[in-house]
Amino acid sequence: MHTCPVENDFEQFIKERIYLHNVSARTVEWYRESVKWLSRFPLTEDGLKQFVIAMREAGLKPISCNNRIRVAPITRS
Repeated sequence: MHTCPVENDFEQFIKERIYLHNVSARTVEWYRESVKWLSRFPLTEDGLKQFVIAMREAGLKPISCNNRIRVAPITRS
């Protein structure tokens, strides 16, 4: 079974975070949640605006939105 390169990169990122940076299970869950949010929108200026609006409408605080945006380039490279 073949997976897409982005999925492979993301799983590698997760492994590095777990084994090299000793992140918690909750942090890994947070990364996965961030990717789910981000995958709903194109990586364009308008897509990122929609991303932020959707998060705010869902009740996320500005700092939570900022943190999810920061992880976006890592998880979608």
